[in-house]
Amino acid sequence: MKRSISILTFLLINSLVFGQSKEVSIHLNHKYNGDDFNYDNTYVVDGNTPIKLDRLEYYLHINSLINDNGETTNLSDKYLLVNPSQNHYNIGSYEISNISTLLLNIGVAPEINHDDPSLWDASHPLAPQIPSMHWGWAAGYIFVALEGMIDKNQDEIFETVIQYHPVDDSYYSEIIITDAVVETDTSIEFYLNVNYNKLIENIGTNEGGVYHGLHDENQLLINNFIYNNVFTVPENLNLKEISISNTVFPNPFSNTIQLNLNENSIVKVYNSLGILVDEYKLDKGQQQINAQTLLNGVYIISIQSKSGTENIKLLKN
Repeated sequence: MKRSISILTFLLINSLVFGQSKEVSIHLNHKYNGDDFNYDNTYVVDGNTPIKLDRLEYYLHINSLINDNGETTNLSDKYLLVNPSQNHYNIGSYEISNISTLLLNIGVAPEINHDDPSLWDASHPLAPQIPSMHWGWAAGYIFVALEGMIDKNQDEIFETVIQYHPVDDSYYSEIIITDAVVETDTSIEFYLNVNYNKLIENIGTNEGGVYHGLHDENQLLINNFIYNNVFTVPENLNLKEISISNTVFPNPFSNTIQLNLNENSIVKVYNSLGILVDEYKLDKGQQQINAQTLLNGVYIISIQSKSGTENIKLLKN
């Protein structure tokens, strides 16, 4: 009996010290103008141009998870090849909790973008695909494959091809997801709507064309992923819509803090004691704060604009 109690005590202490593994997953609701996306449907882009999509695939690099204390769990080898026919993606099991932020990237990281796809296990998203998502070792992977036809003349004949295939390390771009997580004792689940009408607007789709590799049109497509609210939180989660354009990163940070601001803002930096240590008046767009003089620890970045105040917790290490 004593031995049994000792074993149970050890197991209890072990679970308290090392934590409980939780299954991490991502649920993507594929949408077009609020309705479920369907390849069989005809949609309208940029006002009045009918469009039919027959291929939509893209790589998401699940980079890391960040908890409320700013601690990061790196997931450098986790990739998804997303398509509208699949909604649920399992990421894996991890001993983590109180997760608040998901860092992901569009595309494939430069350090492996030019590797041979055949080196990956056949079930891995970076393995050879049909149709192909790779354009040779020199160019690397096709980050997004968007293909279809438009009715440019609006005569009910879809005669004009559209193809967008961003291929280049420079397209590898970070997106920070917050307020989209539901966590229980056994699971951590991220829920996101993916709004494809936001993805393809104002990128020249209504004119048609084939853009493979480095093109301005492909950059506009990638920019939409980052800045145009392609990813939002479902309303039934009672969570606010993700503001992709108003982000602060990296977390943790070292010498600089990067900001993407959707309005002219007053940005204040507070330490863990609530003491104001820096204040900046910054214009809308991409900005940078020099953080070399900040000591290691937790900071609150307070962004104040006409729309209100947003407080973001960051860790310097």
